[in-house]
Amino acid sequence: MQGWCVPTRPIARLVLGAILLAHVGASTFALDPAGLLTSEPFYTDDYPLHFARAAVVAAELPRTGRLWAYDPGTLAGYPLGATVFDLDNVGTAVAMALLPLPPPLAFKLVVLLAVLSAPLVIFAAARRLGCDDAEALAAAAGATVVSAAAFTLRLGMFANFTVSYLAVLIVALAAGHLRAPAPRSFLALVAAATIGLLVHVF
Repeated sequence: MQGWCVPTRPIARLVLGAILLAHVGASTFALDPAGLLTSEPFYTDDYPLHFARAAVVAAELPRTGRLWAYDPGTLAGYPLGATVFDLDNVGTAVAMALLPLPPPLAFKLVVLLAVLSAPLVIFAAARRLGCDDAEALAAAAGATVVSAAAFTLRLGMFANFTVSYLAVLIVALAAGHLRAPAPRSFLALVAAATIGLLVHVF
């Protein structure tokens, strides 16, 4: 399908750009822009917990190769990543381990990417499902409205938010693979599903 990743008409590209700008503005309700300029992680609500867990696992990952760690200085020694609940943030730890940045900055980059990708991913998924430009743009605009109103996002549940819109892309990729099975479409589906599971396991 042609144009499933980008709008096929110039005016549609401008509209998608405007939606993305509106999404950036709406995201300031969840993430304080001033917090991006510091060398500290986000400190509102659940973000400190997610950062602390991810930072410990990211530091241990190169040495152990495991997505869990035991740190007596975090949550009184609660085994980080050793339960299903803790797996909801393991993708953040992997990204932090791979990025050549200080942990707070790497964490912020992951959160920003997760929050700001919503309208683009939803647009791509809608095109993949057979929507035209107008329908896909409406879906992308809807993603912006949802993210601006997402109370859980302001509480720090960015992984849950991210996997919610990634699920739409995974369904779209699965539908495309079932329509015309091919190694490329299968690998795309596996890659998207793997990222989704790393971001949030349920």
